[in-house]
Amino acid sequence: MSQSVVTTDSPLKFSATINFTREKQVMAEIKEAIAKETHHKLNIAPTSHMLTFFPEDPQVSDRLARLTNDGTYTGSRWKGFSDQLEPEKFLYGPFARVSNAIVRSMADSEVNNEIYYVDIHDRAPSSLEFDLADGRPDGAGVASNSEMIELESDIRKLEREHVLPDRPSRAEKESYVKKMASLRKKYKVWWMQFKVPFEGKSRKVVKGTPEYFDALNQLVSYMRLMLIEQLDRRFVLGFLICENEIILVLCDRSGIMVADTPIDIHADPKTFIRVMTGFSRMTPEQLGWDTTMKIYCPISGDKVPSYEVQNNFTGVYGTGRYHIHWIISVVEEGKQAEYVTVTIASAIRSAEICSRATVVFEVVKFEDRYDPTKTFALKRYWRPIDEKDSDSYPSEGQIYKILDDDRGPLFPKHALLANDITIDLEVDSTLKLVRRNLKGQRYERPVKPLPVRTGTGLDADAFEPRAEHRDIPANIHLYNPNPPTVEFVDRHHAEILMPMGEPIKTFCNRTELLKCFLGFIEDHEHAHNNQILHRDISMGNLLIFTDSNGKTYGRLMDYDHAKKASGCRLITFSNQNDLPEDLEGDIMFLRNSLSRLSRDKVDNN
Repeated sequence: MSQSVVTTDSPLKFSATINFTREKQVMAEIKEAIAKETHHKLNIAPTSHMLTFFPEDPQVSDRLARLTNDGTYTGSRWKGFSDQLEPEKFLYGPFARVSNAIVRSMADSEVNNEIYYVDIHDRAPSSLEFDLADGRPDGAGVASNSEMIELESDIRKLEREHVLPDRPSRAEKESYVKKMASLRKKYKVWWMQFKVPFEGKSRKVVKGTPEYFDALNQLVSYMRLMLIEQLDRRFVLGFLICENEIILVLCDRSGIMVADTPIDIHADPKTFIRVMTGFSRMTPEQLGWDTTMKIYCPISGDKVPSYEVQNNFTGVYGTGRYHIHWIISVVEEGKQAEYVTVTIASAIRSAEICSRATVVFEVVKFEDRYDPTKTFALKRYWRPIDEKDSDSYPSEGQIYKILDDDRGPLFPKHALLANDITIDLEVDSTLKLVRRNLKGQRYERPVKPLPVRTGTGLDADAFEPRAEHRDIPANIHLYNPNPPTVEFVDRHHAEILMPMGEPIKTFCNRTELLKCFLGFIEDHEHAHNNQILHRDISMGNLLIFTDSNGKTYGRLMDYDHAKKASGCRLITFSNQNDLPEDLEGDIMFLRNSLSRLSRDKVDNN
């Protein structure tokens, strides 16, 4: 059953606060990022394989017969679709109404996901995130609720009853516009309600054409906005509707997968019915949700999956997604344990498609939520799997185990737990679980060559990337007609629970700063002694922790990009004369740098 959640300000408050600097995004920036993704990380898959994502509909023949009897399907076309080429905006409404008719033909026992299809091409979905781009998809299947359905019915009724004459009076026009505006103002769709997005085009698109990529980029940009808003979304399924054809599209953390052959909804109504009923038959996990996460309302104590929240997101959100409280289930010592989020420490990369999409939550144990003594950092991300060289690229959790095992039980550990997240006892993998073991055929988007320089007095920046052209020799042409092939990367959904630290910039005095840096250096040396190369040392990965006695110490964290060296030898030396010749220059550079630092006076007080 769908639920409507109302809550007030949360009682979970802590003295520590985190300031976030987030710039407002624009759709142009998102589309530019998506265009880069479709350059080398677009896979074409057989439509027959992508149809396996959708459960079979054993009643498809009977369903088609009932839809034919009630006039929804005429025997050659679906109701409301014109046989003439019309503007794009006349496509969305009929498609949404036919899709809803198909869903209504299902029995309650057949539905695992309540989905209602809406035409929203003329208004942007709502969000309390001030920095979320104002994307405007043509339509979507959303979490249904009675209020939305009633408003949709009232809008359709107003359109039927107020058919304006050829030359309406000013009063008639103003009355119609005022009534319609009043209804549409109440008709609010939130990004968090989105389940299945779709993008419409009035004409068919041919694979490989600019129109094909433009339509695909539009759809994927809306999928990316969904991933920004829905932190519990693992992947998104959607489709393009181009005249009378639909093209299935999957967007996950390994890239974009597109069906190779469109489905003609008029000529092949049974397959169309299977797709639309399939979305509703899918379990939340099959439709892309992480069911180990639920929205928590501290006042009422309700734990509600986000896909069951209908429309009252003002109460759920507070002032944005950074202030939603989530209940997250993790596996701790072989048992399920629950943690509740206090805030989000980092989510800037949560919507990246071909990436780790790391999100870091500040959490407390659920049973200690009213009187917590300490907080933890829960990191969730999609780690890449290198099956060819797994020994050189262990998981971050495995690296922490290597580093912590030989330091004894009293030494503070990097990680309290590290697991691959499972769905129905199967590791959450983009290849095996999401894509069902099909990588698809790599499809390279054609690259347009740069224009040929002609004439004199032209601005060179008009022909070369402004940020890069100064570092490239003049005789090098940037266009590469044979771009390198990018191998498909399988990714596993992983989680790591760690102590919560403070950024190094929050040090109290120079003495504490020096002591923390000594800890960083010791951690780095210890990693090297275990043949671990960090490869991502930055200020953000140098953290200050507090032990049980209240003393602070520094730790080098985030071994997400680390590599384990193999076939190397440990070199020891007492002076420069003992060095191999190939290392002498590097050590001289390091020695001179340290000498310059030693000349700076440091007040230890």
